[in-house]
Amino acid sequence: MEIYLNFLPLVNQDFQIPIFTKECSDGSLENADDEFRYKLGEGEHRKFFDVSFSEKEGFNTSHIGAFENLNLTKQFILNKLIERLEHGELKDWRKPKKTFSREVDFIVDMHKEGETLVCLSPYYLSAKKQFGFIVQHRFKAAQGQIFNREVQRLSLSLDAKYRQNRFFYGDKFRITNNFISKFLPKFKNLTEGVEISSELSSISSTTLDIKKYIVGNGRVANSQYMGIKNNGPFERVNGEVKFLFAFPENLRHLARDVYLGLYGKLFHGMFPGLNDMFGVHISKHNVTHHVIPDFDTNGIDTIDAVAKQLQGAENNNVIVLAFLPSSLSEEENKKVYSHIKYNAIQSGYLSQSIRQETMGNKEQLKWSIANIGLQVFCKLGGTPWLLEPKNKNCLIFGIGSAHDKNPDGSIKKYTAYSVCLDTQGRFYRVQPLSMSENKGDYLTSLKSELVQTIVNQQNAGINECVIHVPYKISRDEIEAIEGAVRSAEGNIQFAVTVLKVNTKHKYFGFSAHNTKIPYESTLVNLGGSEYLLWTEGLQFGKEAVNRRVSEPLHIQFLYRSGDDWRDDGPYLQDILNLTGANWRGFNSKAQPISVYYSTLIARFMKRFIKYDGLSDLSSINNEAVKPWFL
Repeated sequence: MEIYLNFLPLVNQDFQIPIFTKECSDGSLENADDEFRYKLGEGEHRKFFDVSFSEKEGFNTSHIGAFENLNLTKQFILNKLIERLEHGELKDWRKPKKTFSREVDFIVDMHKEGETLVCLSPYYLSAKKQFGFIVQHRFKAAQGQIFNREVQRLSLSLDAKYRQNRFFYGDKFRITNNFISKFLPKFKNLTEGVEISSELSSISSTTLDIKKYIVGNGRVANSQYMGIKNNGPFERVNGEVKFLFAFPENLRHLARDVYLGLYGKLFHGMFPGLNDMFGVHISKHNVTHHVIPDFDTNGIDTIDAVAKQLQGAENNNVIVLAFLPSSLSEEENKKVYSHIKYNAIQSGYLSQSIRQETMGNKEQLKWSIANIGLQVFCKLGGTPWLLEPKNKNCLIFGIGSAHDKNPDGSIKKYTAYSVCLDTQGRFYRVQPLSMSENKGDYLTSLKSELVQTIVNQQNAGINECVIHVPYKISRDEIEAIEGAVRSAEGNIQFAVTVLKVNTKHKYFGFSAHNTKIPYESTLVNLGGSEYLLWTEGLQFGKEAVNRRVSEPLHIQFLYRSGDDWRDDGPYLQDILNLTGANWRGFNSKAQPISVYYSTLIARFMKRFIKYDGLSDLSSINNEAVKPWFL
């Protein structure tokens, strides 16, 4: 199946570039806007030159082929695009503001809430040996504009009726096509022999295997929900459970509806109840209610006091369901939510927060009750399902960061941790790696702690360790991670692979289907070990779309231990599988949990770091910890 990338190639790929060069005399480079440094030449004669695209004193005139230095060619076509726009009739565009930025913005629509932009950035598509421009759509909110439904609609997250945008791909395709037909003709001829094509580049795709879920009695199912409903969960909760419903008086009705929903009486057609679905008993005999007097610190701490009483000397399995009113501001809501979670972690019970704003009426609650039940079950220590893995006896570490920043954006304190999973989606632990206010000390500690973490798996009976790093990890952090792997190799008998899993990136793609949505598990190789993977999409035989489909993941292999360059397929399959291991919801499968769980924990850690006692993650660093962050 062909996928049409958001990439406009040049019509002719074989062209000459006029440049002005000067051989480097030392390692320094003046920060002149019109000077760059590239390696030129062939073989052992290849060396660094200072390069200008305009005539300059002391520089020699030269011509090179487009493929001699890919980065030079990308800079050349960007320069030519800007020159063409500066001397053309088109006014609604902006050149890159910073020297390292390579995006040219085109304003295709204006609103009081902000601007609809299409951005062009130079790119080399290695898989097809094509130079050209990535075409990205985005909405830029006006300064001071609050994030509201209108901004979500203009960002294409919501449709024209402010519902989840099922036509997200079609809308992006329409905006891209309008740009190509109305804007591109005014500047597509960059210079003699260099022209931008009016057709998106198509590329062949493959598909990975569909996800298989292992539920009760070892049965395999295609659907988590139906698999558990028919066979029970993979592993049930041990021991008795005590529930504490904590709510302000004005949310007593919502607490009652949630209780009836979890009991299986209110929305039985949507969720048969905790007992029937997961084997967790809930009734008036094991439910205690507590009216929260106020949402200040003292009021929140009354929840903690009652929960501790329920734990008792036997350390009973207790979960708090806290109901938060819509009268709380967004910031107040986060503070209350985090404080309740912090108390729960410190005291050893679990917590589940329910917001009136998102579940305040029965229609909203009807669609959420099954996921509330799922999260409660998992936090109590149950395992709803696992995945059939491609790589067996393999541990996966998702590396996360939660850097505390100053008001000016500079980093006040660096923090890194790992989330340990296996390829079946079983959660093991959260482990601190490094924390420091000094970047150098932070990176040194990150490397040494990760070395120890890897070496400690020597007796774990595994064949491989795979490290997933998210898009927000910096280049310095990646280098520390790669250095740790190299340092550990001499002390281990298993392979180590490092992959970057990007959820935010510049790539997109469309199918030929009338919805423009690719099929779920579609895989595109961008060249080398770089891929796009659709973890959501159309279902074969069921092409109807009833919700918004997420953008693809961008995956890049960064490092493999030794010289054993193994097939990429099993690693990609495990990433796809881990998108189905998200116990936060039955239909939550946009990201692998190695990355998604790291994101959830980062949100908490940025707030927890302000509390004494959790500054080093000591309270949650143990093997038996439950997934409290769901």
